[in-house]
Amino acid sequence: MQQRITIIFFIACLIFAIIIYFPSGLYFLSDDLIHIPLSAKGELFQRNSLRPVHDILLSSDIFLWGKNAFGFHLTALIIHLLCSLCLFWITNSLLIYYKVMDKAKARQVSFLAAGLFLIYAFHSEAVLWILGSGAALCTLFFLLSIGCYLYKERSLYFFLASLVFFQIGLFTYEAIWIAPLCILCFYFLDIFLLKKNWKKDFVWMLAYIISFIIHLMLRIKIMGELVNEYALGNRNINIGNLFLNYNSLLARSFIPPMKSSTAFLCCYALLVALSLFYFFKIRKSPYRSFIFSLICLFLLSFIPYIFLGIDTHTRESERFLYLPSVFLCIIIAVNIIKTNPSNKFLTSVYIFLFLYNAIFTYSNRRDYNLAGSISKSIYRNVSKITSLRDTITVYNLPEQFNGVPVFREGFKEGLDWLFNADTSKIKIANTPMLINKPAYVQNFFKQQFDINVKKEKNISGNISLTIQPDTTYFTFLADSLAVSKYFRTIHLK
Repeated sequence: MQQRITIIFFIACLIFAIIIYFPSGLYFLSDDLIHIPLSAKGELFQRNSLRPVHDILLSSDIFLWGKNAFGFHLTALIIHLLCSLCLFWITNSLLIYYKVMDKAKARQVSFLAAGLFLIYAFHSEAVLWILGSGAALCTLFFLLSIGCYLYKERSLYFFLASLVFFQIGLFTYEAIWIAPLCILCFYFLDIFLLKKNWKKDFVWMLAYIISFIIHLMLRIKIMGELVNEYALGNRNINIGNLFLNYNSLLARSFIPPMKSSTAFLCCYALLVALSLFYFFKIRKSPYRSFIFSLICLFLLSFIPYIFLGIDTHTRESERFLYLPSVFLCIIIAVNIIKTNPSNKFLTSVYIFLFLYNAIFTYSNRRDYNLAGSISKSIYRNVSKITSLRDTITVYNLPEQFNGVPVFREGFKEGLDWLFNADTSKIKIANTPMLINKPAYVQNFFKQQFDINVKKEKNISGNISLTIQPDTTYFTFLADSLAVSKYFRTIHLK
């Protein structure tokens, strides 16, 4: 009966994920239109970063879909579904390999983990933002590498495949740097849980780690540095900031963004208290080594992003939680199933997990949908007059909408790529934050929310374009004091 309930939960999550992430209505945003045109030109080392695999994927999307944003987002959705499928495989393999539970229970945990991952609320940036899909693609190669490694004793080909997927992932996104720690963790679990001879798997583990070291050396050779300024957050590094960044990443794995810093910190304090209680309860579990290993890997998986942090007031940078959520979903699933709950209690837990994640995932999709509409509407209006010889000054170009990047970067590049427009005489006067009023949420399905562009000529004959959203539904945070107050974070990227 419990198996059936879990499968129903998984199917519900799968249907919801396909519906909520379906590409219709999504469009190009911000940095998309810097990197996509560069990929169209065949540039693979953009902005001194070593992520050519994702650049190749963008090039493939251009070949398949041209300038149709639907196709790019469809690719992102497919990657997300493949990651969920691989998570099912990995979870089942881990539980059986380390003899944590029998095959029936392992399959149940796998369905729960994969379903939860499909609708997990706080990593949707990696699915809804084209450029953010690099984090999802990296996670796919991470899961393939780890999965093949678990089967290394069956054939040398599995181990070689593991190294190949790992190397591809290293050229996709830096999040996969956690993989060698996973292999090291598995090595010690083999010794303490499976009582294997330490010499037996040492060569496998060492070869994997050496391949990572070789990559780092190659990285320095190509880039001239191990980590570029963007990966360091373009700021001075100090222990205090790193501590706050880490805690904001950890907190945002469980807690939605909040306007109130006080409310957010109170929720985080409650989360810490519950975590301490949880550690106290499982310390005598016969499988505590396995569970604690997963928890350690989850906590360590934030390290690649510790220099950047995450926004605690908006959904900015939620792609950083995509790979860590792999471990979190497995941990949650294992702990739920291992308690052997009654059917009624299990159903209640599933309903809570579904609703909690579905509400915030829907909210994310809603804002990305509108951000795409804003981007498309403004591009369409501005492109109509870029053939004129006059200098064009654009006012109130929205940088973000509720934390979704709209024109933070890439506005001119987008006009050039999408419409072959001459952008040499376009000037951007200001880029305020665009936020919603309550009426926007209440009337989302009833209103198109068109963004008007007012055109004027000044005394010298130059054109001014003023972005004018409907003030019934939106407002600009134009002055620095208002922006600081609204977007103040524990550590804003």
